[in-house]
Amino acid sequence: TQRISKLESGHQLWWRCARTVLSRLVNDLCRRARGIEGTVGADEIEREKGSFMKLSFMKIQQLLQEEDDARFAFEEITDYIGESFMELRKVYKAYGAMGGGGSTMSMAEFLMLVRDCKLIDKKFTSQDVDLVFIKTNIEIDEVTGERVEIAMNPNKALTTTEFVEAIVRVSHGFYKSRLKQPLITCIKRVME
Repeated sequence: TQRISKLESGHQLWWRCARTVLSRLVNDLCRRARGIEGTVGADEIEREKGSFMKLSFMKIQQLLQEEDDARFAFEEITDYIGESFMELRKVYKAYGAMGGGGSTMSMAEFLMLVRDCKLIDKKFTSQDVDLVFIKTNIEIDEVTGERVEIAMNPNKALTTTEFVEAIVRVSHGFYKSRLKQPLITCIKRVME
């Protein structure tokens, strides 16, 4: 009788623990889906930050033609992206979760983000945003500049790296002709 009583109390303790763990897990997943910081480890955050900062010079060098020093401007943009990582991450997670998933951002979700930021008008239209999405989704080899296919990269969605590139392209498209300032100024304006 005493042994059965100990087993029953152990079983009840195990179930209480399991309910607590499941509750925290579901709560954490719900927070992430809403774009709120969950209980993510520092190593995971650093890995994510690295993927946000993998901007390709080859893909955006066309946007840097008017800059005095294209390489310096690229480094400046990359540094700013690193500083703005947490904000970019929250936006990416929140808008990526709107379509039911959260690991990538679809064209509709990206268009919704651009519209919510009031970055569409008569000069920069939703068709321009579609072109930004398509150009961003093309993968090129960093050495040769030729188009390549990457198996782990979906063609109809933005990964974290592509999301950052798309923000840079939208910044250039919407503000470059209006502000007549360096691209980094345009990006900062979009982030504000």
